[in-house]
Amino acid sequence: MKHIIKTTLVLLCIALPTLYACSQPPAGPVPGPGSIPPPPPGRTDAPPPPAAPAPSPGHPIQQLVTIRGTIDTYTSSDSNHYDGLTLHYNGQPSYVRFAPHMAAQLMAAAKPGASISIQGFYETTPEGLNAIHLVNATAGASNIFDNPPAPPATPAVENIEPFNGAITGLRRDREGTPTGVVLSGNRILELAPGVYDQLQAYLKPGASITGSASRRLPPPGVVPVQNTQTIHPQTLTIDGQTYMVR
Repeated sequence: MKHIIKTTLVLLCIALPTLYACSQPPAGPVPGPGSIPPPPPGRTDAPPPPAAPAPSPGHPIQQLVTIRGTIDTYTSSDSNHYDGLTLHYNGQPSYVRFAPHMAAQLMAAAKPGASISIQGFYETTPEGLNAIHLVNATAGASNIFDNPPAPPATPAVENIEPFNGAITGLRRDREGTPTGVVLSGNRILELAPGVYDQLQAYLKPGASITGSASRRLPPPGVVPVQNTQTIHPQTLTIDGQTYMVR
């Protein structure tokens, strides 16, 4: 009897591990290098998709204001073209900026001292001035809109020609930075950024200068100040030394 019990226990010890192993679900394949491991038991949800990119902001809208007053004077830009005016409105001066190609229309329709109605939006200029950016204007029977500039009747052809003259002064932007030199004969020699910094020791009033440059007519609608001529140098010769500046 004892022998039968002992034999039965031995058989059970051998059979139980096998029965337990057979009762388990088959193991999945072993993941290889770079493969994604399966989700843990009890979880069947997929990982959330990546967040969609935020929509880009649309074109900002501007609230327009309308003012009416008397033109005091037209003002010019650093490039020697008219691009603004001062308006007397409610007893106070108001500053108005407009696209340079609108100057011919505005100056023909409303001279200094004339009344004008302006619609536009407020902006801060690079100089920190609070001004109205003109969108449209009414002066007498004339309505002026900020339309795209008209293409030139004939395409501009750039011809390089020699020039010479004496320096009579410097041209500066509204922040006082030199952007060119004024030559005899009511000409402005417009310098590329960095040129004056490298040649300022030679670009003094009274110095003689020669070189090659192109002369460009202003685009349609643009009005230069005092009928000055702007030239764009390719080479400059100062004190016997020639420099390529463009």
